Parts: sequence; structure tokens; C-alpha cells
Amino acid sequence: MTDICPFSLSTSVHNYVDEDKDLSDVLIARNSVLPSSKTQIYSPVRKDQPTIRFKVYQGEAMYAKDNLFLGSVQLPVPSNVDDQSFAVTYSYDINSILYVEIKTVATDEVKTYKLGPNKSLVAVDATDTAHKEIKELALQLASQPERDALFERALRLYQELSLEQKQDLQLTLMRFSRLFARYQNNLLKKRQLLDSTNDYLDHLEWGLDAGMGDIFRDVESDWDQDSDWDQELEAELDRTVMEFLNEDSETEEGEDAHG
Repeated sequence: MTDICPFSLSTSVHNYVDEDKDLSDVLIARNSVLPSSKTQIYSPVRKDQPTIRFKVYQGEAMYAKDNLFLGSVQLPVPSNVDDQSFAVTYSYDINSILYVEIKTVATDEVKTYKLGPNKSLVAVDATDTAHKEIKELALQLASQPERDALFERALRLYQELSLEQKQDLQLTLMRFSRLFARYQNNLLKKRQLLDSTNDYLDHLEWGLDAGMGDIFRDVESDWDQDSDWDQELEAELDRTVMEFLNEDSETEEGEDAHG
């Protein structure tokens, strides 16, 4: 059994389409395994903005105002610097304590807060290191050594395969990655998925006919409901395996709406 976050935790960002309705940018998604820690980069809407306000929300709605407001904090925007961005980290533990760490990128100044009474963010003093422990534990939980080892093995094999086998391996890795993300909180399904995909790689190493076949039959009972999946995969075949693997490492950036 694992503890999961029952709701999404987000911050409001500027909506360029409808400026009266700030959008919710989710940092910790609903059903994330706890403890969880996630960082996003935000920047002021205007270059001449003297301050920036970060508002914390709970809920699943697209517009920030439709979610539950938890608290906010306002910070000065550094002037006369090229980079006015802020790195915002949410860290949430199994005791339902949310820490908000905000780093001014240009100066490396870091301020940490936790949710307090009356919808406020209370500054955390230097003796409170709980948020650092949450971040470290969340990083350990997020690491996937078996998944990484599988991909490293697949990349080594990829260089030795025929063109047809390479395309087959690409498809297999794409399906594996999507399913692995889908079963993030289901340890049994993840175990079955890893085992079946490693069996497939065994067949490739042994030089056998390793078509995709039904290697995912034990873990993807709901996969066939996606009628457009095959077409989507065919459209992605021209991508290399490395390009595919790098998709998850891209950093998302958002514009903060308040100042």
C-alpha cells in the first residue's frame, strides 16, 4: 500500500486568452505517490513588474478561481538582471503538510513557507528541515532503476538490430513508457510490465522472432479502448529512441499572473 495525494496542488498563472481567468498550473497531481516534490519555473508577466505573487490552490478545475484557495505569498522581483524567473517547489508529505520553496534564480536566494492558518503561507525558519527530507525522499521514490536499466539494455540492443527490428523495438518502448506511467501506483502491474518487456528483450538477444505480439497482454486490459493508438504510433516512427526518451526531461515553464 502507498499513500497518495487525493487532489491536485497548483499555482495560478496568467491566462493570455482570457486575462480575467487565471489558469491552474499543477505541480503535484492528484494520485501522486507521497511524499512528492515538484519544481516549476515561473516569470513575471511584465519586465517592469516590481513584485510577484504566488497563489496556492487545491483542486482539479482548469481556472484557478474554481479551485480551493490555500494561501499566497508576495516577493520582490529582482531588477537590473536578465533572468527574473523563480523556481517554485511544492513538497507534500503523508501528514498532509505542504511546503512551498521559492528560489530567485538570479540571486539564488531561497525562501521556504508552509501552509498556515487563515489561508496564509508562513515562513519556515532554518531549524525546520522537514521540507528538505521530503524532497530527498520524493527523489528516491521517483527514481526507477529497473526502468532505467531496461532502457539502457534496449539502447544497446538497438544498434545491432535490423531496420524492421528497430521499428518494432521503438513501438515496444513507446507502449512500455505509456503503460509504465499509467500504472505509477500499481506495483503489481509495473512488475508484470517490466517482466514481459525484459522477456521481449531476451528474445531479441537470442536472435529469435520477437514481434510485439501479446507481450503486454497481462497488463493492458484497457489498452484496446484507445482506437487511435496505432495511428499515433505510426506517426511517431520517424523519431529516434533517444528523442523519445528525452521527452520526459523537458522543463515546463509558465508565466505567473500576479505582481
